[in-house]
Amino acid sequence: MILVIKLEGSRFEFYKQKAWSREDKLTNRGMELMEEAFRDINHREYQLEITNCDTYHRITVSRMTSTNEYTVIIPVDEFKGTRFGTCTCGKPKTDGIPCKHMVVVAMSSKIKGLTRMHIMPYWWTTEHWQDQYAMEVNCRTDISLNTVKSSTQADDTLHYVPALLAAKKKGRPKENVREKSVTDLIEESAKKTKRTRRIKLYCRICFMHNHNTVDCYQNPANEQNEQEEPQKTLENEMKESDEDGEEGKA
Repeated sequence: MILVIKLEGSRFEFYKQKAWSREDKLTNRGMELMEEAFRDINHREYQLEITNCDTYHRITVSRMTSTNEYTVIIPVDEFKGTRFGTCTCGKPKTDGIPCKHMVVVAMSSKIKGLTRMHIMPYWWTTEHWQDQYAMEVNCRTDISLNTVKSSTQADDTLHYVPALLAAKKKGRPKENVREKSVTDLIEESAKKTKRTRRIKLYCRICFMHNHNTVDCYQNPANEQNEQEEPQKTLENEMKESDEDGEEGKA
């Protein structure tokens, strides 16, 4: 436990010095994302319609060869050194990086004071990184159980939950049994035979649920079949008797 605290303290001090010693406006990862966003973008292929409001700029961006239009909102005031806005294409909201429509607005230079770094989100700025590792915050590593016990007072109202009230947990797995992953559970569930749904019986003639309309005794087609069946059986018997008589003569 003490080793973990010391490692966490050294990690905090390392990134604290790294954040406050950086002079660039964006972090390393922020610079990489900005270069990727501006790569292979030609702003001359787009046309812009800018509407200036009190707190933001509304820009309608469309490609010369397309009828699709996208609305970009750029705030007037900066927040932590950026003016990262929104776009109706949805990429800034889902991916957290500027879309090509915002990049075109920044490259066009039609909004005064808007640079390529201004359209980057604030969480990739060095100022936000410094807020996470504030200069006045120090991570103490001289903490031990003895110092905690001596400086604090135990709370007698807190007790351990007895085993009878605790939720049932799985025991220790056997050595030769491998714990099943999510994919294994999915494959097992797919192999299981699915329950077949029983066919519901319903007769539209007598409105009963123990047979179908085809098998209903009130169906006229069934009465006709019952009358035809005796005639067919008599004809078959007469044919069989004739065949037997011919065989006997032979």
